[in-house]
Order: sequence, then structure tokens, then C-alpha cells
Amino acid sequence: MASNYKALDQQIEQLIILFRSAKTGEGRWSEVWSLKRQIYTDFREIKYPTGQERSQAWERYREIVDEIQQQRDEADRLRAERKAFSSARLNEIETLINKALHYDPFAMEFGVFAIGFALIPNLISVATTGDDLFSKQLDILRTRSSYLRDARELLSKAKTYLKEMTRTRLSLN
Repeated sequence: MASNYKALDQQIEQLIILFRSAKTGEGRWSEVWSLKRQIYTDFREIKYPTGQERSQAWERYREIVDEIQQQRDEADRLRAERKAFSSARLNEIETLINKALHYDPFAMEFGVFAIGFALIPNLISVATTGDDLFSKQLDILRTRSSYLRDARELLSKAKTYLKEMTRTRLSLN
């Protein structure tokens, strides 16, 4: 807490230093917000020698607070954008994985084959007539593999995009 107007001016300068440090990742935002609130409270209690000096100090304080708020708004916007992007990609990836897990366009036909296998005692003769089943299963595996490959590629692109967003955010600081 500042005890006089000179100490309050020093706090404003300290706020600028803390803000620059937090923007670069070297300082802590909690210290910036704490000092900002303290200065605001002190302004109500500290008297300046002249109204003009008080106005100048208040203007300097408001400029840095506005810049802090702009930085916070930009960080919030980027965070919301990353969250929306991540949610959308996660839904797409989950959809592809579910397609891979549950893809079987011949499900009913396969069920009939399975029942047929259980009912036919001579498995050797079934194996020679079941080539169509194996071909269909191979197609199913290829399609499932394709879905999983697409999911992996989407995840990779999403990670790259999010890393780039993080670099962009850091460069804004």
C-alpha cells in the first residue's frame, strides 16, 4: 500500500515492469492483477499536490490497465479459439474411430454366415465356399484402417495447428 503520491507513482512504474515481465512469460499475471487492484484502491486514498499531477498519474495508470485488458482479451479469445478447435477436432476424431470400430456393411449377412458355420458339420467344405466372406472381411478391415489413418492424420494436423497457435500467442507477448 502506497503511503504517499510518490510511492503511488512508483507502484504504477512497478505495474508497467510486472506487466512487461508477465507478457514475456517471465513474470506472474497474478502479481500484475494484484498490484493493479492495489493501485486502484490507493488512488482513492492518496492525495496529490495538484489536480493536474493526479490526472497525469491516473492517465498513466489507465493506459497500462487498458493495455493489460487488451492482452487479457486477446488471450481469452485465443483460448476460446483453441478450445473450440480442439472440441471440433475431438468430435471428428471420435466419429472416425467409431466408424472404424463399428463399420460392417455386411453385418446381417455375416450373421447368417456365422449361423451357417455353426450348423454345418463339415468345416472343410465351408472353408472352400466361404471365400466371399473373407473378401468382405478384408474390405471391412481396409475401410476401418482408412478411418483410423484419417483420424491419426487429423490428430496430427490438430496438434500442429495448436502448436502454431501457441507460438502466435507467445509472439504477441
